Amino acid sequence: MSKYRLYLLLIYLIVVWALSWPVAKIGLEYISPLWFSALRLIIATACMFIIVMLLGKLVRPTKQDLPLILSIGFFQVALFMVCINVGLLYVDAGRSAILVYTTPLWVVPISIFFLKEKGTLMKWLGFIFGMVGIAILFNPFEIDWSDRKDLIGNGVLLLAALSWAIAMLCARHMRWTRSPVELIPWQLLMGAIIVTFFAFLKEPFDHIVWNHKLIAVLLYCSILATAIGYWGMVEVSKELPPITTSLSLLLTPVLGLIFSTIMLHEVITTAMIIAMCFTLGGVICVVRDNK
Repeated sequence: MSKYRLYLLLIYLIVVWALSWPVAKIGLEYISPLWFSALRLIIATACMFIIVMLLGKLVRPTKQDLPLILSIGFFQVALFMVCINVGLLYVDAGRSAILVYTTPLWVVPISIFFLKEKGTLMKWLGFIFGMVGIAILFNPFEIDWSDRKDLIGNGVLLLAALSWAIAMLCARHMRWTRSPVELIPWQLLMGAIIVTFFAFLKEPFDHIVWNHKLIAVLLYCSILATAIGYWGMVEVSKELPPITTSLSLLLTPVLGLIFSTIMLHEVITTAMIIAMCFTLGGVICVVRDNK
């Protein structure tokens, strides 16, 4: 793929993922978070198998592939997807995007304390900046501490960021016997199975209000944001410098906040802007340290 097309694909990822926050928030008016996650993953998995088959890369996984399929399928697909949708049910879409994109910050303490990686000044500086940003978001004027649902929503969004961070470290430290694009459909399938099982177990299917808005949201989030998004991320990560990709993707929560304001009339407060600046500054420090 040419560099021009790769950068167009990167722009596509930024815009589509940013839009997915307010779009998903709209969809959750008609469906529960668990069933939204399950249906999104089922459709995305089917599309991903078709994409990989058309690329001629559809393979049967071996026993050596199972650790990566299970770990990524659970942390990055199942747990991450459920957490962001539960969080979106109670928290504004723009704020949700900021909290979830703190993921690189959580990689720092996990990799240093549990994986014995070297802790550099830039990493710790980035982590401190990020924590200041999160503290600003959780100040008494920005969150209703008496609202249990609000607290749960913010908490599970941070859990989503932590889950994604664990998945990133699994991908970095575990042994790959096949390329990422060959394992993505199986990882999505694993996540879809887990989430669908719990959806059937915990929630009745008749809570879904089927209409054209919900169908459009499901198709957008599952096909454009998840299936094509996963494939696009593999292509971009493979061909473009990591520092370029990582820093460019920081535009996603910024645009997510802007799109949420336009589409959902959410209010952007001064505290949110300051918190986002600290958080993104922290992520930049961490990303640049890993270049």
